[in-house]
Amino acid sequence: MSKHPWSYYRWPIGIALFLLTIMAASTWVMVIALRVNRDLIEENPYEKGLKHQEVIDQAALIQTLGWTVGVSVAGHGPEKQLEISIKDNQGALIQGARVTVHAIRPSTAALDQNLELLPHGGIYSTAIPEMSGLYLLRGFIDYRGMRLRFERQISLN
Repeated sequence: MSKHPWSYYRWPIGIALFLLTIMAASTWVMVIALRVNRDLIEENPYEKGLKHQEVIDQAALIQTLGWTVGVSVAGHGPEKQLEISIKDNQGALIQGARVTVHAIRPSTAALDQNLELLPHGGIYSTAIPEMSGLYLLRGFIDYRGMRLRFERQISLN
């Protein structure tokens, strides 16, 4: 009984098909990799990193100085006021600072506002009659050449 001629070549043909499959798969992966968009994620990542470090340093400066920032809302309706108090490490109110707040409404960007708070006896305040809902307050305190930053989340009714 003689063997069929293909049975003799079964192993070499199998190995060759296996190697061809690996080469085809590698080629397909290279084609997909070359089609991927190679644009930069950030245009100037180093400069943006420096700015982010500046933000971190501004927030850390408040803790280093031992200052506390209190945020509250006084009044209702058209009389509603955003009040911010800044106290040093001994509990005394900081006076003579310039306080600005960027009020961010996470759900509706059109309602974001930039607020300049005016000093009233050591408390910095501004009217916010039409603001309601959840806001993220990003505040900046400019005091004697220092720029400090704070963030608070507040719900306005």
